[in-house]
Amino acid sequence: MEAILVLVPFAASLLTFFSGFGLGTLLTPVFVLFFPVELALLMTASVHLTNNVFKLGLLIRSVERKTLFSFALWAIPGAFLGAWTTVGLGQMRAWQLTEDWTVGPLPFLIGCLMIGFTLMEFWPSWKRFSWTGRWFYAGGFFSGFFGGLSGHQGALRSLFLKKLDLSPMSFVATGTAIAVLIDLSRIPIYWQDFGTAGWQWKPVLIASASAICGALLGKRILKKVRWVQMQRLVGLFLLLMGFALISGKIS
Repeated sequence: MEAILVLVPFAASLLTFFSGFGLGTLLTPVFVLFFPVELALLMTASVHLTNNVFKLGLLIRSVERKTLFSFALWAIPGAFLGAWTTVGLGQMRAWQLTEDWTVGPLPFLIGCLMIGFTLMEFWPSWKRFSWTGRWFYAGGFFSGFFGGLSGHQGALRSLFLKKLDLSPMSFVATGTAIAVLIDLSRIPIYWQDFGTAGWQWKPVLIASASAICGALLGKRILKKVRWVQMQRLVGLFLLLMGFALISGKIS
């Protein structure tokens, strides 16, 4: 188990530099293989927060504060609502959809979101969308909501930040700061209901340290590389995991 928790977060953090997917998106299905969905979400969020706090420490001077506060003003309430929704779904009984198909509401939702956000990454028109003005605040809320719900926050956040007049460094730094605030909003709510069910600090600390090492290596050797085949392979893995969750094979 410890070897897996060293290798997988390291590889997942490394893959974020050229697969197009974020750390939380890649880690959640891996943790789901070994832990219940509720605990996997909490552990992924903890690793995600640790990794982003580390990144923010390196980029703090490049954060665009006006954008951060205006976006976070809506993202934080959205994160609270999303996290409460996740907790509520986790407390519901499993659905007996057919005689051979039983699935919990939370695994079903996480599976659907995993499939949906993965397909969005491969939809060319998605990356061309951008909304500003009043839609910017809606973007903050929904980015926070989906971040609190399942951890899928990066795609929506980038969609609404990318057309602002931000330098590449400020774009990354501001997005990282927003992600930290969303994680700080959702983790206490997760912890209140999920943290007592088999929580272990050691795996989270090992995974966090490994993810940071992967990020450092990735920035050094792969920061300008994008492997389309690797993106497709990772996307296929996420789709398979999403369907496995929906089918009830993983819970």
